[in-house]
Amino acid sequence: MIIRLACERATPADLAALDKCIDLEEQLTIEKKFSERLNVSMQFYELLAAAAHNPVLSITVDAMTKILLSVLRILHSTGVTRPNANLVQARRAFMAKLHARDAVGAAAELKAHLISVHQQLNRAPLHPGKPPEKRARVRSRPAPRATRT
Repeated sequence: MIIRLACERATPADLAALDKCIDLEEQLTIEKKFSERLNVSMQFYELLAAAAHNPVLSITVDAMTKILLSVLRILHSTGVTRPNANLVQARRAFMAKLHARDAVGAAAELKAHLISVHQQLNRAPLHPGKPPEKRARVRSRPAPRATRT
């Protein structure tokens, strides 16, 4: 929904802010300042939500990114995970679709990136220093249908 709304509503200033954020991520990657890059990466999602011009979505993304940032800081600081080497490339591919106002293409680019991040996090051991264990996949069940009486 955020991507669709951003494709519809993003201003040139919104797009420029996102592009500038990616430029900074790239510079921090070159300088190997991954802790700082992590902060900027979270800002990217906040800027994307802001580009949708929907305050409820912005508040939601802000809360989620703060939680994710805390988790990623722990994983990166303990050496459990490494910074994503393809981050800037994935961001630029996403932005090409966003600039073209291609919501379907932009969503596909971001989904592919987030899947790779999820796979990386899923391989991380639950306890640093221990090898990762095979985790059972939990399948969600559909919510029971409400019945009228």
